[in-house]
Amino acid sequence: MDDSCHRGQHALFDNQIAREWFSTSEAAQYLGVSPNALRIMVHRGHIASYKLRSRLRFRFRDLRSVLQRKGSDLWP
Repeated sequence: MDDSCHRGQHALFDNQIAREWFSTSEAAQYLGVSPNALRIMVHRGHIASYKLRSRLRFRFRDLRSVLQRKGSDLWP
């Protein structure tokens, strides 16, 4: 492979690192649910959330984990 392909992969990897935290609306969109459904999942303990000031934030790895378990009974 040429260097341009490797640079593209590295840029994608760097971009994923930069997007570690998601807002409620961004996380809901990523999961394909409404923001309210996401809040219900948080309340039921199905997904980890973090309070930053007065706002909920979600880690990318937690969202990805929820998608991997999507077939289970955790999905609203």
